[in-house]
Amino acid sequence: MRKPTKKRSSIGCFKHGFRCIFVLRHNVSLYFSIIKNKTMTSVKAILHKEHYTTLLQSETNKIFADEPVSIGGSNKGFSPSELLASSLAACTAITLRMYADRKNMQLEKVEVSVAIESLQNQTQFFRKIELSGNLNETEKNKLLDIANRCPTHKILKSAIDIKTDLL
Repeated sequence: MRKPTKKRSSIGCFKHGFRCIFVLRHNVSLYFSIIKNKTMTSVKAILHKEHYTTLLQSETNKIFADEPVSIGGSNKGFSPSELLASSLAACTAITLRMYADRKNMQLEKVEVSVAIESLQNQTQFFRKIELSGNLNETEKNKLLDIANRCPTHKILKSAIDIKTDLL
C-alpha cells in the first residue's frame, strides 16, 4: 500500500523561477516554501493554545511571532505585519551591502525603515533608505536602483495568487 503524500498548493506567481507552496495541516502548522532553481527554503509556523505566540523555524533558525497585548497576544515577537516589513527592510539592506562590497563602494552603513499601510483595495509599503559613507551621487542613485531589485521587493511587486490546501 502506498504511503499517503502531503497535499501542497503552489503559487505560480513569482518571476525568475520562484514558486511558493503553502501546506496547512490539522494541527495548525503552516509550511511556507520558496523554490528557486531547485533550491528550497522552508519555514514552519507552530501555534498551540497560547494566544498568539507562534514559533517560526527554518532549518537553522528559530524566532517567535506574536500579536500585541492590546489584541490578546503576549508581545513576545514581531507581529506578522512587522515580519513582512522586516523582510523587505532586511532584503534591501543586505542587497545594498552585497552590491556595494562587490563594487568597492565606501558604504559604511545602511539603515532601512519600512512601514505598511493597508487601504481599502491596496497595501502600500513606505521604505526609507539612509546610506552612510563616502558615496557620490552616481553611486547613491545606483544603490537606489539596486534597492528596487532586491528579491523581496520583486516578490512584493509581482502578481500574487495564494492557493491553500487544508490537510
